[in-house]
Amino acid sequence: MSSFQASTAQLYGLLHVADAVGAHANLSAKSGDPIDIYLKCAALCAASVATAGGSFALITNHAARLAARCKALGLDHLQLREYRFVWPVPEGVAFYSAHYKLELIEAFATGAFGVRVGLIDVDTVLQKAFDLPDIAEGALAIYDITDIERASYGTDRIRQDIETVAGKSFPDARWYGGEFIIGDPRAFATLARAVKSCWGNYTQAIGKLHHVGDEAVVSAAINLARLEGFATVNADRGGGVARWWTARTEAPVRRFREIENRSLLHLPSDKEFLAAYPCAGFDGARFVSAYRSYAGRKLRLRRLANFVAGLLGRGKYVARLD
Repeated sequence: MSSFQASTAQLYGLLHVADAVGAHANLSAKSGDPIDIYLKCAALCAASVATAGGSFALITNHAARLAARCKALGLDHLQLREYRFVWPVPEGVAFYSAHYKLELIEAFATGAFGVRVGLIDVDTVLQKAFDLPDIAEGALAIYDITDIERASYGTDRIRQDIETVAGKSFPDARWYGGEFIIGDPRAFATLARAVKSCWGNYTQAIGKLHHVGDEAVVSAAINLARLEGFATVNADRGGGVARWWTARTEAPVRRFREIENRSLLHLPSDKEFLAAYPCAGFDGARFVSAYRSYAGRKLRLRRLANFVAGLLGRGKYVARLD
């Protein structure tokens, strides 16, 4: 059976533009125009991928609009690709635009986007080429965050969500992050079929789920596909992916020094920092140094806020750098 390395995949991000999507995750009203912030994050992501020898393009439903903003922002290097999304995502649902990742899974299955493709979040930075096991034909590389989710919300709650969406029980229900998924069209076709079989259950159960968004559907779908022998490569290893938070969290997270050398860093609570970081001449070591300085300041404020919240019985966890 043939295989390939993650570093050879054409990488894509998604920026679906909707007229009314409610609040944007991890952005405040003071953050500025969310579209501009996402574009700047995507531009940095693209620059980091290019430095590592890869290729990145941003998929959107409004390429002309984003191209005009890119020109105004000086982001001419960001490659845009338009796609007409048609899935009936329920209006008003949380993380509305992120649901269109599920439609991209179906699109990737056609081969129109490449024979080795990956979908990554725009608030990620690729520090170096991926050092992951070969991905077999028909298999996916994806970020398994089951332990994080179980620690945050409890094993029973996670299992209930997955089994509700899948419509089936599992001996070991696994949860997968939505920031990283790589495979070939055959693998995406397998996943797309499973996603379609889960979609009805998901839309009917949205109000009962602890997590709303593409992760819930993809996790349920992969658990279903695994029953039929679907193979996955876990990106949660030394040369792979890490999601890290400077926001307060429901469970402890690893110290930054433990994950700072991962190939792909996902920093969802730091979009403003990513948007302000210069794209030109991206260097992973310089980026980590600058991020450490920024995160250190932010975490000191978070610990103070958490102390006050703790006095009110609302304390959580705050990460540490070292």
